[in-house]
Amino acid sequence: MGCCAFIGKYLLFLVNLAFALVGIAIVVVGAVYKYQFDNVLEALPDEATVLSLVPTLAIIVGCIVFFIAFLGCCGAVNEGKCMLSTYSVLIFVILIAQVGVGIYAFIQFGDNQGELRTRIHDQLVTTFNRYSTNTASREAVDFVQSELKCCGVDSSNFWTGTIPNSCCASNSAPCTTFTAYRTGCSQAIWEWLRENGRRIGIAAIVIAVFELICGIVACCQIRSINKRYHV
Repeated sequence: MGCCAFIGKYLLFLVNLAFALVGIAIVVVGAVYKYQFDNVLEALPDEATVLSLVPTLAIIVGCIVFFIAFLGCCGAVNEGKCMLSTYSVLIFVILIAQVGVGIYAFIQFGDNQGELRTRIHDQLVTTFNRYSTNTASREAVDFVQSELKCCGVDSSNFWTGTIPNSCCASNSAPCTTFTAYRTGCSQAIWEWLRENGRRIGIAAIVIAVFELICGIVACCQIRSINKRYHV
């Protein structure tokens, strides 16, 4: 085995070891975001399925990334041409999928999503109006107001009677218009979704670049193996 082939073999192994850790990280981050999305989206039941799709896709992609990285490690150690070829194909497929997830996240939470913002606003009005009559709605509203530090749909003026304690930082009675959060929850939720959606999108594209490097190294290693066995 030549020096270049030796370096390529262990470079591929180390890169895929790091790649496997990245896959685990994607699953963990996706699960955390999924938990946060699900809690926030309790206030938006009609939009929850679509909006929670991004972190769900991140979890799926993370699991696939780990599997492919494991395959790459085995292929690097065993120098199995078939295994490395399969690895190369899979990594380019998952690369395309991840770029798709990234683009979807940017489009879904882009600045031009006026229709989505309107639907979120209208759904919040419905949920907030059920605050006094529905336990699930009350819990969802209190969670959103407390976690996102917002009050009412557009402002604390939404609450014509008693302002919920979750509208105030201290979360203790009495909460008044003077002590309540200034930001409305429609704006707060949109900004939260946009920020976290873009983070997932950026992460997906950055990792896709890393995967491209893995694929190129694997192809070089396959070429090296072919040369060795045809000399």
